[in-house]
Amino acid sequence: MQDRLQKFQGLSAEEESKLLSLNDEQKKLVVENDRKLKNEFLAKAPEVSHGTIKMSEKYRNYVSMVQAANH
Repeated sequence: MQDRLQKFQGLSAEEESKLLSLNDEQKKLVVENDRKLKNEFLAKAPEVSHGTIKMSEKYRNYVSMVQAANH
């Protein structure tokens, strides 16, 4: 552990920042994964167990819209 810590001693703030920051490829991957997860979330109708809500016209239209968008 001490050997690992010694490698970081004496680094300038700029060197430390560069060492700990994401590179362009990693940033791209984060953005792509975030977009994918956001779209998956938005494309899924919420689970509703209340019968009155499930039978409402507004909810049924919403579920139909989500299903149509996914196919």
